[in-house]
Amino acid sequence: MHQLLRTLGQKVGLGKRVYPHLLRHSYATFALQQGMNPIQLAIILGHRSLVMIQNVYAHLSPSDSYDAMAKLLLAQDER
Repeated sequence: MHQLLRTLGQKVGLGKRVYPHLLRHSYATFALQQGMNPIQLAIILGHRSLVMIQNVYAHLSPSDSYDAMAKLLLAQDER
């Protein structure tokens, strides 16, 4: 699996080493950015606490926080 991903990454010209855990990490970051509940994500990833999610996967920028707040406020307005 490692070699396959490495070869595919090179073929498409990513310029970065690709490995299975990178896909897991990318999925977790994407899921959080799309608004997935961190508790659900921790369960899916097999973590027993949110510490790992918070410390490793939550690469949220200030704009991510703003977008999340705006989404919440817009949902309140639609009620």
